[in-house]
Amino acid sequence: MTGEGSQDLTLTVDDRPVVVYARSVMPSLDPETPWLKRSGFLYDLMTPSGIVLTESMPADHPHQHGVMIAWTSGLLDGQKIDCWNSHKLEGLVEHREVVRAEKNLLEVELNHISLLDDEPETIIRESWGVEVQSVDGVNVVDLESRQWLKTSKEFRIRQYKYGHFCFRGRDDWLFGRCTLTTDEGVDRVKGNHMVPKYALMHGLLSRRETEAALMVGVAVISHPENSPHEHPVRLHPQDPYFSFAPMVAGEFSLKRDEPFVTRYRIITFDGPPPIESIESLRNEFV
Repeated sequence: MTGEGSQDLTLTVDDRPVVVYARSVMPSLDPETPWLKRSGFLYDLMTPSGIVLTESMPADHPHQHGVMIAWTSGLLDGQKIDCWNSHKLEGLVEHREVVRAEKNLLEVELNHISLLDDEPETIIRESWGVEVQSVDGVNVVDLESRQWLKTSKEFRIRQYKYGHFCFRGRDDWLFGRCTLTTDEGVDRVKGNHMVPKYALMHGLLSRRETEAALMVGVAVISHPENSPHEHPVRLHPQDPYFSFAPMVAGEFSLKRDEPFVTRYRIITFDGPPPIESIESLRNEFV
């Protein structure tokens, strides 16, 4: 379960790697921007054949890390805070501890930390449950997040165009070199901020001239009972990136006495999108 050369945790199915959790801090690629370091996210999300679909710290958006969860436009006692865009030095998310780790599942805790004052303050304690399986020739990763407000300060999430759950795909798919749609096939522009059954990203990956290009992809389902309501999706107009962003529909507050719960099902595949399998797995999930 341990990622090679680190304390990271690799989840497997039949001894085949599916995804890695960043327990260790992944350092910034640029020593002049050390604040881009990050732990507490999923990376090297793979298809059944072992093709990695995610990118961490891409050159165009080095604050994006594979599959991550963070708030963008928050107000902490009225003061603006952003834990997503780490270069703003307002907040960050980091791994706290491993609660349980087995071959195909893990439970971990994370901290969301405010950097607004001289002393960093943990404002949110988050728990993740991650489980992987193989179904009908695709990989399935179920992620449940529970967030508890730990500060006595008011924490409001302002209405904004993106945030919370992030999926960042490979650099091979930059500049529109992949298809990114809703479940109904609505494109990036028209589908942006819709509430789909799932988001779908797929495309070819370049290979050597002697080999055929590979078609691979991912579908992500946001559970309709997620807090505080169904989540609109942010589809980037060019980059291989999307997020499920509840703040698109309006602002809301996190509360100390009840968790903020979100669940996602991530499906990876080789070849063209297996729509029937995705639909079946969605029906089972919801």
